Amino acid sequence: MPARGRKPKRKTGASNRPFSGVDAVGAPPKPAIIADDVDASGEWDRVCQLLTDNQVLSPADLGILVAYCSAYSTVARCRRELAFEPMLVHNSKTGAIKTHPLYNTLSAAEGALARYAGVLGLTPADRGRVEALDNSDAEASKLDKLNAATAKARHSVVRSVPLQG
Repeated sequence: MPARGRKPKRKTGASNRPFSGVDAVGAPPKPAIIADDVDASGEWDRVCQLLTDNQVLSPADLGILVAYCSAYSTVARCRRELAFEPMLVHNSKTGAIKTHPLYNTLSAAEGALARYAGVLGLTPADRGRVEALDNSDAEASKLDKLNAATAKARHSVVRSVPLQG
């Protein structure tokens, strides 16, 4: 069923198109939630420098970069806390012995950290998958490039040669 009401007017111009910041090279600004955390802030600086030097970081990567640095901070805090805690804890009510609950948090944070590192291309297996951003043609969007390639492929002529036999 079609939506009711007037269709919204579409804004035109390169700055109003979706993902306009994807082609821009450079680190996004550091959010306050990361700047306030010493571990996350240090990792932010390290990773942003590494990814910017390789020209694979853009302002569009803000969300995944925040998630990566937050997971890194959680891992660091858990490890510091667990350095002074026993691996097994005793429940005084039931008498059961189980793994310290922070190990579950540590395990979940390490899994998330590995996933986010893969998305950012920080793992050896994912380094070849991530391509450098081409800032020379920043005016053309990725959709424009795809449309141009599709049109070029459509207009190319395939010639067949008859088999002689």
